[in-house]
Amino acid sequence: MRALYAIFLASVIAGAVAIGGNSHVLAILSLGLATAGIEVFVLTMAAKGFTPASIPVIAVNGVMLSALIGWGEVSATAYVSAILPSDDEFLIEAAKIGIVFCLAYTAGALLAGPRALRISAVGIGRAISQLGKSINLPMGSLTALGYAGAALVIYAWQGALIQGRYLEFRGPPWAVSLSSLAIPVALLALSMVAVRQGPWRGWAVVGLSIFAAILFARATRSIVLVPVTILLARALVSDKRLGSFSIATSGLLTVLALQLPLVGRRNPDGVGLGPLWHALTTRPEQFFSNFELGRLAGNVLFSGPMTAAVAQRHIPSEAFWISVSPMPGGIGGWDEIRSLLRLNFYTPFNTLGELAAQGWIVLIVGASTAGFFLAFATRVTSNMRGNFRVAAVVLTLGIVILFSVTVLQYNLRTSARLVWYALAGVGLLRLGAAISSQRLGRTANEIPDDQNGGFLRRKASTGLRLRGHDTTDSDYADRPAQPETLRIGHVVHGTGPDI
Repeated sequence: MRALYAIFLASVIAGAVAIGGNSHVLAILSLGLATAGIEVFVLTMAAKGFTPASIPVIAVNGVMLSALIGWGEVSATAYVSAILPSDDEFLIEAAKIGIVFCLAYTAGALLAGPRALRISAVGIGRAISQLGKSINLPMGSLTALGYAGAALVIYAWQGALIQGRYLEFRGPPWAVSLSSLAIPVALLALSMVAVRQGPWRGWAVVGLSIFAAILFARATRSIVLVPVTILLARALVSDKRLGSFSIATSGLLTVLALQLPLVGRRNPDGVGLGPLWHALTTRPEQFFSNFELGRLAGNVLFSGPMTAAVAQRHIPSEAFWISVSPMPGGIGGWDEIRSLLRLNFYTPFNTLGELAAQGWIVLIVGASTAGFFLAFATRVTSNMRGNFRVAAVVLTLGIVILFSVTVLQYNLRTSARLVWYALAGVGLLRLGAAISSQRLGRTANEIPDDQNGGFLRRKASTGLRLRGHDTTDSDYADRPAQPETLRIGHVVHGTGPDI
């Protein structure tokens, strides 16, 4: 609540300065801060606590409004993949798009009814630890799985790993598609072996090094998965609790890894192990001089001018329907249009810009639909219990955070697929929770009958019946009554004797 009051106060001050100085920038900044505070407040009140559904509102408003006042300061030193204007009108247009997106997103989320997902970090850690202990795959099998994934990736890119162009692959398309799934799975398998003592640990460390070299050679942002999966593996299989130092180190490496591919892509000799290793050893300043705070901030604030630039492009209407379709790219037509939805060879359009390019109505409908579905996912998750609920919380929280990133810097198709993944994942977990609850309820309501064999089951209308052969209440008339020892939720009274 104090943060909301601070946002409101800042918006009032900015508005007063804007009126006094006749500043369009400060007026938009004041409006954005005020609407952001209201949006977070109403979502929190509706959910009766902080809800993950509000994270995209915070991220989009934060980045777009920060770009409005900060991009001009860092644009000269920012190491990004496209040169974009930094004039006020350009940034004001981007801020307007962000404000409208967040308003529509909030309206859709309120329509679904967001829920607060109250679970502590300790609770999540314990559940992940229990899940890890239930995974009893041999370490040798996990290592083999990791190396199989590396082999698939090498087969997909082939000679382009040694020297080639960014996004170039020389293997069959099916191998390239499968490699996108194989990379995180193989990295997690190798990480789970590498963080534990055992004869396979050395092989796993070598496998992780091979993957790091492959992802570095291809100048792909998937390299951030290396520190992330190692941290996740420690949470899964280690008996030690994750410390703040481990989490902070993983976060720092992730931020630095996000910048590394941008340097590799701009290497004049192309990408690949050969050119990039040569550049790293002969021109190390080309890499390490780009990790300054201003350049890292420019990589984030770049979303502002990119949104305005993309919004001015002509994008065919069928591209919208192809992007939001859950169909695979080869079937839905994505492979035919993906090259059109880029600022340049290295930079895809972002979701905000694509929606705005289709018009304000499409922007509002698309944002409200995303808000509705992500808030609906929190609503379904809040009704689960036990480990199914923990898994759903982690899934929902992770997807919402990724959505907040992709909506700023990646194609509409990437953001739309995350929404589909959230619905499918939460739906499957809800189905699993229902089946598990039904089985547990049926088992708990069955009591072994030592005298006659079979099981006794309590029924609300007729009391007890014996499963396995027919019986009546008179069969138990001579049995002494015993105190009730089984209670599930509440006592269900029947007409038969208590057991």
